[in-house]
Amino acid sequence: MVGAEDRLSIKAGQTAPELGRLVFDSQFQILDCDDTHCNEELSSYNADVCEHCRGVESCFQQDGDVLCPGWNEAVCPGGLPAHNESAPQKNVVQLRDNVKAIDPAVTTLYACPVSLEDDYGDSAALFIAPYPTSFQDSDVIVSGQAGGVMHIVESIAPVGPYAFVLGNAANIEDVVAYSSFKEEVDPVAMDDETTEEDIPDPVLLSDAINGDLPIQASNVTVVNNDVPVYKCVGNAYISSSEDEWVSTFLVFKAADFNNLASDEGDILAGTESNGWLETVTGGNAGDQFSFVKTDLMRCGEELPDENR
Repeated sequence: MVGAEDRLSIKAGQTAPELGRLVFDSQFQILDCDDTHCNEELSSYNADVCEHCRGVESCFQQDGDVLCPGWNEAVCPGGLPAHNESAPQKNVVQLRDNVKAIDPAVTTLYACPVSLEDDYGDSAALFIAPYPTSFQDSDVIVSGQAGGVMHIVESIAPVGPYAFVLGNAANIEDVVAYSSFKEEVDPVAMDDETTEEDIPDPVLLSDAINGDLPIQASNVTVVNNDVPVYKCVGNAYISSSEDEWVSTFLVFKAADFNNLASDEGDILAGTESNGWLETVTGGNAGDQFSFVKTDLMRCGEELPDENR
């Protein structure tokens, strides 16, 4: 493979026989996957890189004893090897050098529910990570935790044992440098259904609160904003038709719920929530911030009797 800095100059007036007698300089590199990328005895051997090299190697015209094979656009259109159903090939994904995969078993990331749209755009997100971090500015962090992370790191601000990490959503091209698959697949969105709730239709909610909801058998109980309402994780269910849904429990103080005078079958309508009930599992106090680790509480567990 000839590097971009290598040039073959031809003097004016040279004839075809003279061109045929040209001798290639040692600076010209010839693509040889066996000795470079596919030699398992080398410390730099990588199966994915070897597979990539084999694919690129097939892109060159190999007609006879040609000293300088040309690029075969039919085999490799647009600069990449075309998919070949008959050729044995494994699935290969080559990530970019600045991609850092975050293992949840080693490093826990937390997503901060903040709005950054005005200053950083609607694709920005704020994370909290243990400090020092295993990544730096301009790296792409990828993890299945914190609601799914695939972000370009814009800045890192250390605060005690943690760091605030500002990231911008990355495109797949920012993560994958090269990929080759035997089969076609469709991307699937991964959501944590346990804490996802459908937002009610605003018009329907307004009608329920204002008493304009057309109902037959149920009463509507309006929960005022000054009544603290908490949520508790229930269970996830899958029906015989593979439909999925989750149950969510609402938690009130006993006195507040008694004042509502609500009964089974009634509809509760309100616009405020005080968040999820959580169990404190650890913490770390700092000069500027105190960090508290929690787990979402499931309603099947015993709840504390006293108010806290």
